[in-house]
Amino acid sequence: MFIQKIIGIVKRMIEKLFPEENISASKDKWNKLAQKNPKFYIVSRVGEKINEEQFKKIGQENYKDLILSDDILKERLTNFKDKSVLDIGCGIGRLTELFAADFKEVYGTDISEQMIGQGQARLANLKNVHLCATDGLNYPFSNEFFDFIFSFVVFHHMPNKEVVERNFKEVYRTLKKDGLAKIQIRGGRQPYRWQWYHGQAFNKDEALEMLSKIGFKILKIEGENTKLFWLWLVK
Repeated sequence: MFIQKIIGIVKRMIEKLFPEENISASKDKWNKLAQKNPKFYIVSRVGEKINEEQFKKIGQENYKDLILSDDILKERLTNFKDKSVLDIGCGIGRLTELFAADFKEVYGTDISEQMIGQGQARLANLKNVHLCATDGLNYPFSNEFFDFIFSFVVFHHMPNKEVVERNFKEVYRTLKKDGLAKIQIRGGRQPYRWQWYHGQAFNKDEALEMLSKIGFKILKIEGENTKLFWLWLVK
């Protein structure tokens, strides 16, 4: 009984010191991180001294593994050159600039105005790239706008399950009926509130129930018990 009381006190202290993040707080956090060191907070595994060359190299590796080597994308999209793509959580354009070489029109969104501003400056020479900041809940695009919607290391930073679900509803709304979405969420352990990379984790059943309720058909899932829980989705 005594131990349970102590645990309860500690839990309440933590909740008071680190309240649950809402979407407004998430926007503020990512704007501050973008001002501080955007490359590090996008690709943290290299360390805080990451440079442009390292940043671009890892982006190229990710793009090769996640896009060019994906047989489902090749089969469903066939010719990338006449397709439109949305890069959700594009940051300063690490993968967005690579999409621009292969896709007809490339759109990137991010919750951080600071990230988008830096991304627009980096990719100003790419005329088929269009970047915009959002409120983290709504996408400024018409229904059935995109052939392909992609997101990597973004949904697993969203502050709560309601925000994640709202974003998936927007993915569904803006995806063409014959289009494809490839989205990574977090499986496995959920980070503590005080960690800057805090976000929501889903188990397989939670994720499939949410997606089915929205209306998605699940083509494939992968890594459901890890932080890289991948989903291939169609309408």
